[in-house]
Amino acid sequence: MRRDKTVNSGRQSSICDFRFAISDFQSRIRNLQSQIPNPQSPIPNPSSSPRRGITLVELLVVLVILMIMASATIPRLRPMSDRARTREAARSVQLYVNSARNLAMTTGRTCGVMIERLPTVHDSDNCELCSMTLTQVETPPPYAGDSLASVGTVTLKPPPDNFNYYVTFAYSTSVDGSLSGIVHQYDLIQFNFQGPWYTITSNPATGNGSLSAQVARSQVQNVPWTANASSPLPYKIMRQPVKSAAAALQLPAPAVIDLTCSGPDPLPGVTCAPGNMTGYTSSAGVAPYWAPNPSSGAWAAPITIMFAPNGSVVQCYENVTLGPGNNPVAASTATQPFYLLIGKIDQVAYTGLQPDPPTKNCADQTNLWVAINPATGLVVTAEMDSLSDPSLTAMEQQLISGQSQDEQQVIAGRHFARQSDAMGGK
Repeated sequence: MRRDKTVNSGRQSSICDFRFAISDFQSRIRNLQSQIPNPQSPIPNPSSSPRRGITLVELLVVLVILMIMASATIPRLRPMSDRARTREAARSVQLYVNSARNLAMTTGRTCGVMIERLPTVHDSDNCELCSMTLTQVETPPPYAGDSLASVGTVTLKPPPDNFNYYVTFAYSTSVDGSLSGIVHQYDLIQFNFQGPWYTITSNPATGNGSLSAQVARSQVQNVPWTANASSPLPYKIMRQPVKSAAAALQLPAPAVIDLTCSGPDPLPGVTCAPGNMTGYTSSAGVAPYWAPNPSSGAWAAPITIMFAPNGSVVQCYENVTLGPGNNPVAASTATQPFYLLIGKIDQVAYTGLQPDPPTKNCADQTNLWVAINPATGLVVTAEMDSLSDPSLTAMEQQLISGQSQDEQQVIAGRHFARQSDAMGGK
């Protein structure tokens, strides 16, 4: 009996333990189920709730705020953008002029840069007083005929005047043809490869085997020619510069070369005398400069600066249209520095325009000068200078005291550029 009671007691204990384990397992299952969200529960699931959009009123408010911020910020950014374009234009002009100089030194022929004016629309337009386009030009190889038999005779044409000698050069059309399309009026010709250069005044397109030419009496005291034809002589013709195949340089708007302030150095006692200051004086320039003269009619003629094979500036064609049939006699020997004022088109001033712009290019301290030294061909970029610069010479101070405010600004700016204070690519 006692043994049976012991066995029954052990079975009851095992059953209790098993029931307790089942109860504990069920409790754990319920706890896990309570942690899983019930989609049928009345409490909404945050992750499944719809997203809320913006209303039209809120969108309009944001747009108005952005417009107000843009209207307050854009005017402040424009001067910075114009200054950057001016610096970019000055750097581009310096590199472009230097490339023409390097081309002359490489090819051994004169090459240069043509500053083309903006086209004139009407008399009160200021476009003819500035430039946004530069083109490289080069001198074709000299022409000395088509064969070793290319010769001609020279005859002095009487009577010579007080300024020039006139000659007639007769050549063989059976050897050289008519020279039409090869030689043009106003090209230069030299006889026997020596002596002065004569300017061809006749049109070779006539093809009659004869050319008329002249030379200034100041260039030669006595000519070896007479009224009788000379013995057959070889000749060499120096042709006018023509545009090269190089791409033109277009300055970024609103940057321009202000020709009312650009030109050779006018300071007396430095490179030229006051008597040499010829030109039309505008409200924003010191003569001589490259603003066109209304009385001469040269409103659209470009400016051309030519470099010699040694890198120096050999000639400057001022207000002259180069090419076949155009007279380049206005070419001047470069003896003084050239200055190009890089400014803005809306700040170009001219007495025919009323009113003047609030700030002229010559007074805008953000503009730049590009200076060309004729002796070395060195091209530098310099900033505008102040009238209070202590380095101004006594001669410059005296000249400034007798000029208008605009002319004073030009003199001071050219002084700083003349000192070759290059910006080093800034």
